[in-house]
Amino acid sequence: MSKAAAQSMSGTPDVSSMPQQTEPTSSVAHILATGKRSLAMKLSEVMALVSHIPKTGRNEFHKYDYATEADITAAVRIEMARRQLMLTPSVVDSKVELVGEKKNRLVTIRVRYTLEDGESGETRSFDMLGEGSDSLDKAFYKAMTGATKYAVLKLFLIPTGDDPEKDEPRNRGL
Repeated sequence: MSKAAAQSMSGTPDVSSMPQQTEPTSSVAHILATGKRSLAMKLSEVMALVSHIPKTGRNEFHKYDYATEADITAAVRIEMARRQLMLTPSVVDSKVELVGEKKNRLVTIRVRYTLEDGESGETRSFDMLGEGSDSLDKAFYKAMTGATKYAVLKLFLIPTGDDPEKDEPRNRGL
C-alpha cells in the first residue's frame, strides 16, 4: 500500500503534499505588526498619483521647454505631506570650476536626499548630482535646483516627455 493510501485510510493528511501557507509579504506583515504602512508603500502611493509633469517653463535663449522645479515639487509635496513623508537634502560634496571665456562658475554638487516616514520612523537615502553655471552668485543654487528636480523625478519615475538620449534633428542644409 502506498504511503498516501495508508495516510488516507488512517485519516491523517499528508501535509508534505499540501500547499504550504506562506508568510504575509513584508509590507502586509509590517501593517499587521504595527498598524502602519511602510515607507515604500507610502512612496508607491505617491508614485501612483503622479502620472506626468507638463513642461511649463521656457528657455528662450536656447529655445526649449522644460518642467520647472516648482511644478515638480508641487506635484508630490501635498501627497507626501498627507502621508507624513519628508525629503531632506544635504550637500555631501561640491566642486567649483571657472569655465569659458567669461570665467563662469561651474558648480557640481552631490546631494544626499533622505526620505523619512514621520509615522514609522523608517528612513532611506540616495545621492543625486547637480550642476549649475553662472557668471555671478547663482551657480550653486542652479546646481541644487537641478539635483532636486531630478531626484524627485527619478524617485517617483515621473515622465516629462524628455529623453536626454534622443538625437535632435539637425538642419544639415538638405
